[in-house]
Amino acid sequence: MTRTLPFILLAGIALSFSIFVSDGCARPSSSNNNRTEDGGFCGESTKAVCSAGTDCIVGGCSSQVCQGANEPPIITTCEWTECYDAEKYNKACGCVESQCQWRDK
Repeated sequence: MTRTLPFILLAGIALSFSIFVSDGCARPSSSNNNRTEDGGFCGESTKAVCSAGTDCIVGGCSSQVCQGANEPPIITTCEWTECYDAEKYNKACGCVESQCQWRDK
């Protein structure tokens, strides 16, 4: 029994760490889910303050986030979903009404 106790403790620590890491990911703070009713584009925007299109960049592991160029990199999970394809949905990351967000090209 004493041999399994350290393993159980380590497993509990590993589980706690994995929960912390998965919950500790940075995500857009003011996300703007652009998914349409028909299942179209589903990128997100941080709505960072901007004055020109060059103030905004595409981020996230799957290039699904429109964020401010001066914001820290947005960390997202790394799965690909077709609704992230900005080209397919004719979307571009840019400055719209002084906020970085996806817009129609």
